[in-house]
Amino acid sequence: MSATSTVHAPDVPGDDCRICAAPWPCFPAQLDYVAEFYGRPADLATHLAGWFTATVTELSTRGARFDVDALYRRHLGWIDLTRRPRPSRWR
Repeated sequence: MSATSTVHAPDVPGDDCRICAAPWPCFPAQLDYVAEFYGRPADLATHLAGWFTATVTELSTRGARFDVDALYRRHLGWIDLTRRPRPSRWR
């Protein structure tokens, strides 16, 4: 990633956004993910669950104290799976 990148990504899993310094995934990152995974909510949830797991592992390794519920809400709680389109085979 170049120094002039505008990709909103975590500095270290569980840390703030490299671009805007908001807790990651920040709102711009969420918008990017919604666009990237549009119509594939299970793929989005799986991807973000990986980040959630990496965050918990990283913070545990550091010996940091953290609120698992807050981390879950931050990484996965914003995904509204009920509003995504269903594949036509399920209709």
